[in-house]
Amino acid sequence: MYYVAVGAAKMRHWWHYPEFFWRASAALKQAKTARGCVVAKTVPALGHYFSITVWESPAHMKAYVTSGAHRGALKMGPKLTESSVFHGFWSETIPSVSVALRAWTQAARHIEPSAMQNPVAKPVDHT
Repeated sequence: MYYVAVGAAKMRHWWHYPEFFWRASAALKQAKTARGCVVAKTVPALGHYFSITVWESPAHMKAYVTSGAHRGALKMGPKLTESSVFHGFWSETIPSVSVALRAWTQAARHIEPSAMQNPVAKPVDHT
């Protein structure tokens, strides 16, 4: 089993793109060499910039998220992004980009609007 993390950011203003891309590039480089990371990529889609990472475990992902370039990017999220939404899920196989985006889209439907401003918003369980 793999833990798949899909993050999406939507820029607040066009002039934030250079800093966002600089920070995203550094975070992607960090992810590609992080312990436990199997796949790391970024893709623009659906009016957002997505990061898709596949991990051996959630613990590996958490170690990455809370350190280095990614930690710095998270701190700048509220300044640079209008919204930033994270969705994680388990998968028996490494998902394609379309499968990962579909999972994110389905999860995003269940996020409270007020949580969209949170740089690490997670889906709300309505069960």
